Amino acid sequence: MAELLKSWNLVEASVGLASINSTIDVKTEKTGNGLEIGLKMSKGKRVTMIGKFPGYTRFKGIAKQFYVLELNPNLIDLNDRILPSTASEELLERSDIVIMTATTIINKSVDRLLELAKNAFVIMVGPSTPMIEELLDFGIDCNAST
Repeated sequence: MAELLKSWNLVEASVGLASINSTIDVKTEKTGNGLEIGLKMSKGKRVTMIGKFPGYTRFKGIAKQFYVLELNPNLIDLNDRILPSTASEELLERSDIVIMTATTIINKSVDRLLELAKNAFVIMVGPSTPMIEELLDFGIDCNAST
């Protein structure tokens, strides 16, 4: 089942990641909500969120600059600073904090996004986030399933 993560069919890849996550024995010393952690760190910072999360508007009044990058063209709203994901090539290198959905693993964009965000503090959030320390070796500074 884990091999399905390699599939370009996103449903199959989701099943693959879910099967991997089901084998992880979560041992965590620290707990917290990834979005709340990001929110606390965002004051006066340049923040980019990859994937439109509920409550994203809370970052607007705190961050110096705040953008959301979205794959779904129906969610793009330039007036609300929700930009197409292709803006990652410009925004991530200038970001202080990047909050990304674990769906980036499923859709195979995670490697490039982490490369672009190499100078930022990166938080991976969402229910499909693998709760393993090894993510820290790839440029993710904080992983949180919530």
